[in-house]
Amino acid sequence: MLASAMFPAYVLVIYSVFRPLLQPFSFMQYQLFGLPISIPFSIIIVGLGVLYMGTKPGWRFQTDKAGFLTAFMMLGLLSTAFSVDAKVSLIALSKLATVWFIFNIAFNAIKTKEDIHIILYGLMISSLIPMLIGFYQSFTGQYNFLLDATVDRLSSVFGVGNAYGIFLSVITAAVAILLLNAKSKKERMILIATLVAILVSQVLALNRGTWLALGGGFVVAAFKFRRYISFKWVALLAVFIVIFFSKTIYDRFGDLENRARYTGQNTLEGRVEYWKEIIPLIANKPVTGYGVGTTGLVSVKYLHTAEVPHNDFIRIALETGIIGVFLYFLFLAKLVYYFYMRPLYKELWPYNFAMLMLCCYFIVISSTQNVVYNLINFPAFLIMVAIGIKVNNLPGFRSTGDSDDDQDETEPDETALKMTQHKLTNERYPKLR
Repeated sequence: MLASAMFPAYVLVIYSVFRPLLQPFSFMQYQLFGLPISIPFSIIIVGLGVLYMGTKPGWRFQTDKAGFLTAFMMLGLLSTAFSVDAKVSLIALSKLATVWFIFNIAFNAIKTKEDIHIILYGLMISSLIPMLIGFYQSFTGQYNFLLDATVDRLSSVFGVGNAYGIFLSVITAAVAILLLNAKSKKERMILIATLVAILVSQVLALNRGTWLALGGGFVVAAFKFRRYISFKWVALLAVFIVIFFSKTIYDRFGDLENRARYTGQNTLEGRVEYWKEIIPLIANKPVTGYGVGTTGLVSVKYLHTAEVPHNDFIRIALETGIIGVFLYFLFLAKLVYYFYMRPLYKELWPYNFAMLMLCCYFIVISSTQNVVYNLINFPAFLIMVAIGIKVNNLPGFRSTGDSDDDQDETEPDETALKMTQHKLTNERYPKLR
């Protein structure tokens, strides 16, 4: 604990590595003193976050690009007053507080490029055991690791393939940054092997939404940073996927699994039908919502099903009202805009490329999956966001390695611009002596 308090970056590494190992017990709803087993992690993170704010000079409460996120969290707190179950809402609030403090710690902990690489490698390491478990599932056929699977797909420690696919997508961005900044051949080979393992796991997780969303995010990011993209490697990757996994991908799209509640319809049609049933419930409480974390209870009471919508925007609207979902959407949309508008600096493009891809992915996948309450995927995403924001403001990144032809596409230095304007003004209108 003392070491963690001294080195906040290692708090993020420890959380990233060990929290996935706790997930099977959390998925099976194990409890500790009558509370979810994940609560101790939340208490530690929130406690350290408060400690840092009170003891570390210069530690900021409000971080860049997080205004909408903070407002959304505060609205979640207020929604508890109108909750249909206060205990459930308090547990959900503990999750939201955890992810907010993770983001706050990440933003404030990053002071140097070395801090960034420590955290990125921590994220990469966090994927190794989950991937090994996933490959074990594939080799042994034990797909019912935590849940009776209706499809032979990897789910690893997450219990469901969708959450595993989202986790792998975040790690993909982290490994991509490390690979594009690798200095030695040995480091590149290790990172390439890890990235290949991630992509293979991603395919075997059979998450159609992630394939489409991550592919779309890659296209947007590749277009923005096309001058730096080596499309021969993109073509090589495409050929690799076609040769080894085209049948798996084709079969997955051709076999849209039916849900018991919506017999005769594919999963997308079933989800859309469920969303239509929820919208009138949102209209009943458009301002206050039913309280954070109560979607399951509301679904059972009014729709007679324990299912929750595979859509964070609808879920948030149900729980916190229209304002809540609007704030959350603005948070994600602002991130996409921020990373798309970054200058094309050579030393920064790997970070901004990966983050633009990830943020585009996240805003799409949030419309088909539930991520906000996941204490692995959402914190990992916010850690990556903090890295992306801070790296654009660290000294030394913009001063080296910028090509001359970047100058017309980069943002002008405001201080230099003001000094130039001041000089021109003095030359034109000299003061009377």
